[in-house]
Amino acid sequence: YAYAWLAEGYVSLGHGPDPPPDVFPKALAAAQRAIQLDSTVALGWAALAHYHTYFGKDWALAEYAFDRANALNPNLASNHFHRAWFLALFGRMNEALEEHKRAQELDPFSPLHTGWMGELYRWVGLYEQGLAEAEKASQIEYEYALSMLIRGRIYIDQGRVEEGLENLKKASEINP
Repeated sequence: YAYAWLAEGYVSLGHGPDPPPDVFPKALAAAQRAIQLDSTVALGWAALAHYHTYFGKDWALAEYAFDRANALNPNLASNHFHRAWFLALFGRMNEALEEHKRAQELDPFSPLHTGWMGELYRWVGLYEQGLAEAEKASQIEYEYALSMLIRGRIYIDQGRVEEGLENLKKASEINP
């Protein structure tokens, strides 16, 4: 488990504004080591899938690793969350929404799963549903920057530019 969590940590660091230059090879090496040590642990496969979704871009391996992780542990919320974004990258939006809903079901108190669900709804033009998810995320975590980001994007998409910019500004003040 340690290498799988280490890989997940590196993947998270890679999402930051200025990731260390060695974070990507370290993420891959840790995920591979986790699987090498115990290929029956879902989190190792999930970490490999997450790495390839965002950085490695070996799409076939990512899909295989997502499926393997789900087969080993269908209740790993983070795997469903990241698989939703993998599917969204390829325009498979109905599947992406279903995967994201599964992550929410498994981890209903995570504002991350709820907030980003709002963004997926925005991507498909379901603005009211997106705003509802952003509001739910705000109820889970007060002054949640992600909720404000999603609201801001939706408002701008709807032509409510001033409201959108207010939300984006507040989000950036909370989490630059």
